Amino acid sequence: DLVASGDRLGHTGSDGSKPADRLSRHGRWFERASECLAYRHLSASALVAQLVVDDGMPTRTQRNTALSPEMRAVGCAVTDHPSHGVLAVLTFAGGFGPQPLNRDTVVVASQAPPPIDFKTVLDSIPVVAVHEQVEQALSRGDKVELNYKPGALKMTIWAADGAGQMYGVEWEK
Repeated sequence: DLVASGDRLGHTGSDGSKPADRLSRHGRWFERASECLAYRHLSASALVAQLVVDDGMPTRTQRNTALSPEMRAVGCAVTDHPSHGVLAVLTFAGGFGPQPLNRDTVVVASQAPPPIDFKTVLDSIPVVAVHEQVEQALSRGDKVELNYKPGALKMTIWAADGAGQMYGVEWEK
């Protein structure tokens, strides 16, 4: 919008929105969100170099964001800019998925990739640790049950020997 039109530089949208506000319009971001802007570069390698070097920025904010292990999802848009040639906007988040489901449901999977109904429920859970536990369990061939309620999850993982472990987590609806 205003940045792409050349009217101004920065992270605030024409409607006063911040990067996290704009992410929320398209889904649910997990844990943290940030945005990096890069100008003047025509290639992806030059863009990445600018983010990593972050020259002229004593705090190296863009480098720290781009290389942070806590940033597990990224979206990128590139457009022409009237005075800087090219503008790239990279939006980072701890994770990103669809808006959470608004209904109670129970799903079970015992192999990767999981069935689509299981994946739909998992994708709506905004807790990265749950995604990591499920991925590890399914890669071992364990059985995973997700007992989902909006804002809460009870997860049970059964190992091959039949031993079960239950986990619970809640998040803001």
